[in-house]
Amino acid sequence: RLSQLAAESEIGLSRYAEAIVRLRILLNTLQDSQHESRREFELRAQTSLAIAYMSTGRLDEAEDIVTSVYREYLRFPDSAGLGWAACNLGSISWVRGNLREARRRFEEASVSGERSGSEQLKGMARRNLGILYRQYCWWNQAQESFKESLQSWNELENPTVRAPAPRSISLVFFKRGRLEEALESIEVSRQISREDGIDLCLGLAHMTKALILIHSGEFSGGSLAIGEAEETLR
Repeated sequence: RLSQLAAESEIGLSRYAEAIVRLRILLNTLQDSQHESRREFELRAQTSLAIAYMSTGRLDEAEDIVTSVYREYLRFPDSAGLGWAACNLGSISWVRGNLREARRRFEEASVSGERSGSEQLKGMARRNLGILYRQYCWWNQAQESFKESLQSWNELENPTVRAPAPRSISLVFFKRGRLEEALESIEVSRQISREDGIDLCLGLAHMTKALILIHSGEFSGGSLAIGEAEETLR
């Protein structure tokens, strides 16, 4: 369990090579384990290894692992594990440019998140769907997906993911020419970013506000927002 947590921490820190080595050792150790939860630990470790492979561009290896994990979870009732496998398959399809398959997988993951009560899974799946819908210029669907994602992040009170959701909503409003609503949403993102102390999110929110204001012809306000972004991201 400690090795798994250490590997997940390394993935979070983008130390993928270290995580891959640690997870391979862990999976070799689990093969000889008689622990009653051995298979559960294996599936979690395999999922983490696939994420590390995805993050380093080794998509074929990642897909082989995630497909195996997905098929294993299909033997049981719907679960968060099945949903995360579907979400990871969606991410692989997304990177490869197969947006239709990515959307199908993210929709499946969202349903699994709803059924299993996993707000983290539901929030991630709906966020990914929102970005895809935005790429399709399906503004209503994108806006609804981002709102649902924000609801899940608020439930979890996760500071690293709460602020981007209202910024995404703001960008949808901006694309639709609804600039006042775009400004309202970006102010929400700025407020959350300040409360949670996430400088990167705050800097991006400042930049988005500058974009909206300049597009509205408010050049002095836009210049001020750019200055705030530079100060925050320095």
